[in-house]
Amino acid sequence: YMSSPQLRILVPLEDPTIEAALVDLAAALANPPWGEIHLTHVITPSSEPLEGVELLLAQRAESAMERGVGALVHIEHGENVTDEIRRAIERWSCNMMLMGWKADVESTAILAAANRALTKNIDVDTLIFKERDFAPAKRILVPTGGGPHSLLGIQIAYDLAQTWGAELEILRIARDARCDPHDPLLRRYCSQLTQDTHLQLELLGIDVPLTIIPSAEVVPAIVEQAKD
Repeated sequence: YMSSPQLRILVPLEDPTIEAALVDLAAALANPPWGEIHLTHVITPSSEPLEGVELLLAQRAESAMERGVGALVHIEHGENVTDEIRRAIERWSCNMMLMGWKADVESTAILAAANRALTKNIDVDTLIFKERDFAPAKRILVPTGGGPHSLLGIQIAYDLAQTWGAELEILRIARDARCDPHDPLLRRYCSQLTQDTHLQLELLGIDVPLTIIPSAEVVPAIVEQAKD
């Protein structure tokens, strides 16, 4: 992923009546006037028919176009959702996919989700969005582990922060079982993480606050920082 005037985002929509926020986020990511989103609904033999789906998709597309972003509607028929989404990505030359997440954010739900199969089988940058009263953010916290997926997340978060006028903070957790602030090895580790992450941000051309937190557990530390 890179900021591109020709970002083409495939947005699979299972039920457009409850996925307006997903379309809004896709429209925020796509750059007008050349960015475009492809709102795609897949019908399989086992799926329940959704009355008026064409009109619902058209309404979502219209709301995106009001932001200056191109929006196209596709209804695909096939035996398998994953295969149809893959074909749609190839057909429309999409370079990103944005999906919604309706289940709880915990390991069992993640491992069992159809979204996971899509992300493993489709070779494009993929974002998964969990809606909680979505509105343009005022503060964005991006936990990073330093790998390529983290850098992608930072770049996307930076673009959204620029669009929304939001504050952006990068967070890196220095995992350590004891978290002794006087431990010279821990201090050296934190210093190395700081240097490495600043170098990555510099390569991305992003200058935002960076926080390093020593912690025995990653998730609780992220949650606490997000609350501050």
